[in-house]
Amino acid sequence: MNIQRAVTDFHANGYFIIEDAINPAHIDVLRNAMLADVEKVLARTDTPFNFNKGNIQQAPPPFEPYLFEDVLFNDIIIEIAEQILGGPVKNSFYSGNTALPGDHTQPVHPDMPHPVAGGAFTPTSTIIVNIPVVDISATNGATQLWPTTHLDTTYGGDVECIVKPHDLERFRLSHPPIQPTVKAGTVILRDMRLWHAGMPNHTPNPRPMIAMMLWKVGSQTFGGIDVPERSVPFFQGRRIETELVIKPDNGFDHIHHGESYGV
Repeated sequence: MNIQRAVTDFHANGYFIIEDAINPAHIDVLRNAMLADVEKVLARTDTPFNFNKGNIQQAPPPFEPYLFEDVLFNDIIIEIAEQILGGPVKNSFYSGNTALPGDHTQPVHPDMPHPVAGGAFTPTSTIIVNIPVVDISATNGATQLWPTTHLDTTYGGDVECIVKPHDLERFRLSHPPIQPTVKAGTVILRDMRLWHAGMPNHTPNPRPMIAMMLWKVGSQTFGGIDVPERSVPFFQGRRIETELVIKPDNGFDHIHHGESYGV
């Protein structure tokens, strides 16, 4: 892996894809767990839908035997993130999303706006790490990415981050969107400000994908990762800090994680 090329491409395009970074056996374990959990998440009275009822927020189990070093403490991911963010990094998020079968499309949006609309571009402050646990393509709802849009400061400040049609057309002409076709266990890094959208899953099977959120140490984040007390030792003494919200072992429930957004 050429770390400098990864960093350069990330800065230019707003994303970078790393293949063969995760042990396939670990992905198999996570896939089986997440697929088994889909119906449990859907059975919630407050199912956490993302923009529409075709995409759900779904966390992988944050306890043994589902915790893996090459997922949560992957040296390649950490090295690239440290170079992009300019120093030691921390993880404040361990969740995911699942595209359900059906013709559902999210509005194109960044996960975070720029500090000031129309202001000067600021360096990347947050990296989203996505790891699909099944092979993905346009057929089963690979996330649509809009290259270079992280450089555009149109959407900034305290605004609703739904990209307007005329801005989509402006970028479609010069940098059309993509839906990457990649194997399960591929790592997709993206700037949190990159425009993207969940897309339809045209297969009969759910499409689960893990998500993490990396920040430079010292920056303010959105909270932390809910874990049972028994999982804490796994996160200690690592190369990166993990912001944890420690819950009692008794009654810990990763199914009731997340809340609806944009529905």
